[in-house]
Amino acid sequence: MANQRQRERKLEKGIAEGKKELTAILSKRKRAISGTVSEFTGKRDFAVNPRTRNKLYRELGEEYKKLNLDVNEWTVNNATKEAKQWWGYAKSDLPKGAVTDTFGAFSKQYIDDILGQINPATVDKTVAMGAQIGGMHANDVRALRAAVSTTIAEGAVEGLTNKQMADRMQAKIKGKVGQFQFVDKAGRKWKGENYFGMLNRTIHANAARDTYVATATDAGFDLFQIEGGVTGSSLENASDPCDEWAGKIISMTGSTKGYPTYQDTVDAGMWHPACVHFLSAVPPSEMPAAKKQEKVEEKQSDKVADKREERKEQ
Repeated sequence: MANQRQRERKLEKGIAEGKKELTAILSKRKRAISGTVSEFTGKRDFAVNPRTRNKLYRELGEEYKKLNLDVNEWTVNNATKEAKQWWGYAKSDLPKGAVTDTFGAFSKQYIDDILGQINPATVDKTVAMGAQIGGMHANDVRALRAAVSTTIAEGAVEGLTNKQMADRMQAKIKGKVGQFQFVDKAGRKWKGENYFGMLNRTIHANAARDTYVATATDAGFDLFQIEGGVTGSSLENASDPCDEWAGKIISMTGSTKGYPTYQDTVDAGMWHPACVHFLSAVPPSEMPAAKKQEKVEEKQSDKVADKREERKEQ
């Protein structure tokens, strides 16, 4: 049976492998987008011919749809692989004789729901393009249109030739198109590497956590311990609550009195995107050891809080 540190390392390995696969997908699609943009903006009539520009916008849309399909396929493969790993961990933690489904039966019941929480576009075939990737496409089109309008205005004032306007257009959009940037609903600007890095960690961590919990609760378990240890992440992000919860025992449903609930952790901000803490089922026979671990984590959390205060005072 893998211990908690081994499981943590296995999760880290899955995240690293997922990053490598995703990086290859993004690099391939970025080259395709860059080639398409260069082909169209290099045409002498691009800035003054709306039909040429609209064709580029459509071609870009097709490239982003391909990116969306690639990412969705990658999501399904990585989440399913992680789920199978953590279904096995849950099964190994349960007492002998506990009734559990096969992974195939578990998949039919839960995998679509797990994928749907991570990325609805992976299970909803009517979604042409995920909101985030659609936002990246929209950001590129906005950048192109802004470059066109300013270039046309400059061309009129300076008497530029079509070739000169094409050259100026390409200079304006360099580093602004095909970078997978987008603005979310809160108005925050995301760089592509930051968004996809967060997506990768979230997919692996959520698939692992949701699979483990679903398997254990189906077998009748209600108490779980938050694993992953104190990371010190709150030193960098004072609003990150994870360290304060590490090691604590929680009731998944609230039916076991005297323990905070899973909903309490959610309300406090636990399990945020990119959070890699996970859970382990706590059988009654393991309660003393779990309590001891909880006290250790509380001491470590206090140390992190002290360091945070010191940092504020500096």
